[in-house]
Amino acid sequence: MVNFVRTPFTKLFFMKSSLFLLALCCLIGSCSKHYSPADHPGSSIVFGSGGGFTGGATEYLLLENGQFFKKQNYDTLYMKAARRLNRDLVKQTFDNYEFLQLAQVQYDKPGNFYYYLEHRTPQQTSQQILWADGAKDVPPAVRTYYRNLNQLVKQAHFEE
Repeated sequence: MVNFVRTPFTKLFFMKSSLFLLALCCLIGSCSKHYSPADHPGSSIVFGSGGGFTGGATEYLLLENGQFFKKQNYDTLYMKAARRLNRDLVKQTFDNYEFLQLAQVQYDKPGNFYYYLEHRTPQQTSQQILWADGAKDVPPAVRTYYRNLNQLVKQAHFEE
């Protein structure tokens, strides 16, 4: 066993090392910027469902940086998810929107109960796909993409 002798030099060394590590942790923690749904400068994907007897709706908002938000019924504010999603998974989700050419899908057939999917860009352009529950002619790519988005909801851990 090595005996450790505390001298003024070792105390100073450990104090400087501790301050360096604290500064490094603060720097790393501030690198990932958090946004609100209103001030995010990038693209976002909005999706949800609503309707029925009450007319209530649940909406989700996914930002490019992995932040995920939820708004229910007649709430005016979004609730933030407990966890930020994996950056690679979020990038893949946004890339899939382009790969599946969902921006070219023109589908606007709501019903009593409906689902929707919307892509918003920083240029304030928006393209929405809206369909009724039970609709048979919804493009398969839209259904698959929507199903995958709902899997992300499970990973985000929203508090109820």
